[in-house]
Amino acid sequence: MDLYLSQLLFEHAAAWAEIVSAVAKFPGYAALATGVVMLTLSIKRRDDDGTGKAVYLISGVALTVIVVFVLKELTARRRFIELGSPEAYYENFGFGMGGDSFPSGHVAMAASGIFLVPVIKEKYRKLFLAALIIWTLSAALARITLGAHYFTDTLVSCIIAFAISEILGYFILKKGYLNIINRFKQAKALRTKSPRKTRA
Repeated sequence: MDLYLSQLLFEHAAAWAEIVSAVAKFPGYAALATGVVMLTLSIKRRDDDGTGKAVYLISGVALTVIVVFVLKELTARRRFIELGSPEAYYENFGFGMGGDSFPSGHVAMAASGIFLVPVIKEKYRKLFLAALIIWTLSAALARITLGAHYFTDTLVSCIIAFAISEILGYFILKKGYLNIINRFKQAKALRTKSPRKTRA
């Protein structure tokens, strides 16, 4: 499917795809900037809820970028435009050929707009999510059209951003870290509590 879509959609230097690609990362940068502003304001106001959301935003985008970068280095997948011939793809799907195609950084940053959801008013969230999905799909289509990525590169980028948002949402926004701390405390208390010796 990767190769088929790449061959079908590939249009080197497509003007619309270059424009979309140029602005694709905006949601990720917006989430990061919002997090920095919120962190500054919430520290001044001593607002724990605002601080939590700010940490969620900043760490979410940062962790997404780190995961994408590490995967790029580990997989070394050659981009479609650099393949040379379609036959080269069938050897190992382009992996380990000295590229940085997998996953897509542009699409990961587009999908990172998901981190903004908790700071948007609830009545606007569905509208925002619809706009974000369209934005992310447009970014993915643009990157495939330019030959910069395969379908799976863009799909995995979306999965990474969504998975990190769910994990950090639980630990930071829902204070899941407190559950872990309490469990450790309970386990420690049970280990240190010695049973009383009774005389016969």
